Amino acid sequence: MNFGEKVRYVRKKFSLTTEQLARLLNVTQSYISHVENNRRKFGRDKIALLANKLYIPVEFFLRE
Repeated sequence: MNFGEKVRYVRKKFSLTTEQLARLLNVTQSYISHVENNRRKFGRDKIALLANKLYIPVEFFLRE
């Protein structure tokens, strides 16, 4: 599972829309879409924020 797929998986697991996830991370919905489609990646700060807000280990997003 690549990074974008992990973000999408977590978003759907928590029943969040792309807009809700964007608000949670203080980014645009378009940015979330780009991440989920592997056109962009989150920086370390956004990965840490996402993991913290959803109580997921940071390692989930970082390991291959």
